Amino acid sequence: MTLMGCGGGGGATTVNGDTPPPTDTVITPPPTDTVVAPPPTETVIAPASSTGRLLASNCFQCHATNGVGGFERITGGEAGEVWEYRGEIAANDIMAAHAQGYSDAQLNAIVTYLNQVN
Repeated sequence: MTLMGCGGGGGATTVNGDTPPPTDTVITPPPTDTVVAPPPTETVIAPASSTGRLLASNCFQCHATNGVGGFERITGGEAGEVWEYRGEIAANDIMAAHAQGYSDAQLNAIVTYLNQVN
């Protein structure tokens, strides 16, 4: 029987004289998280109702929120009157001045939104 003490020496010996098998333990690091890139962004075009609501918010200053209250009702069937005001001279009515400040696409978005609001 061999006893081991302090100091150098080779490998350890067991009680019966056999040398233990080498301990070639390989430590494998845990797998790293795979970074997944987000999907490519898509260009989203706001629906007419969102754009129309944003543009119509200027109308709400006089016609109240959602176009009902304050002055004349501008939702539902009356919304098409915006086109009529656009053709009038700005000096005749404040609505003509507002309507002339919008492009055709913007007026379409406003009218579409106001026709959807009940």
